[in-house]
Formats: sequence, C-alpha cells, structure tokens
Amino acid sequence: SMGKTIFISSHILTELAELCDSVTIIDRGQVKFSGPMEALLNSEEAAQRFTLKLQSAPEDAAQQLGRLPGILTAAAPEYGAPGEFDLELDAAFDSNNVLSSIIGLGIPIVNFSRKRRQLNQAFMDLTSRGVTP
Repeated sequence: SMGKTIFISSHILTELAELCDSVTIIDRGQVKFSGPMEALLNSEEAAQRFTLKLQSAPEDAAQQLGRLPGILTAAAPEYGAPGEFDLELDAAFDSNNVLSSIIGLGIPIVNFSRKRRQLNQAFMDLTSRGVTP
C-alpha cells in the first residue's frame, strides 16, 4: 500500500506469502513469474490438488481412487484423519467428472475440496519444470 519495492531472497516461503502482495520468481537468471501473489497462488497448474474425506474408507481406498480416470495420485496424508486422502488431479480432467467417478465407488463422501496452492508449491512448479540433472 506504500508503493515500495523490496527485494528479498529467502527460503522461508510461508512467511513471504503472508508478507508480500506481489512476487517475482527468478530461476537461473530468467523471470518465471512476476505479479500479484494471489494470481500466482490461483494460477492454473499442471495438476489440481484436492482433499477428500470419506465416511468409512476401505483398506484399499487409495488404490481404488488411484485407478479412477483423472486422478494422478491418491494418498492418505501422514497426519490425516482416517478416511482422508490427498488427491492430485490431471488438469485436463474436470473435477466434477472425477467427483462423479468417486461417487460411483459407492463410498459415502464427507468432503471434497480444492486445496489452496501454497507459495512453496508454486515455486517448485515454476522452477523444477524442464530441469535436467
């Protein structure tokens, strides 16, 4: 709001996300993104991330979910509640169609919500693409 620009180089991206209104990400001397923080966090990405909470998940729920069209990965979070899964969806698939497929499994759904993209994930997405070892 003061119209000031400050360049900060930091690995503590969670704090920067709270502190900054705009961000520029530079990778190997090239600007990968420059603009409002919200635009970066809400931008389209290669995959969409969702949280799914099932009422009572069978033991093989992650495998069942992972076989559905449009789901790239399905995994129970390390510290999640029983029946909770982190899903990564292919951006080419409509999340409504994926949800319909999940409903088709016949397991009652408690919640299906899109996860907000975090600055560290956006940074990794922008800087790890096309990197050769």
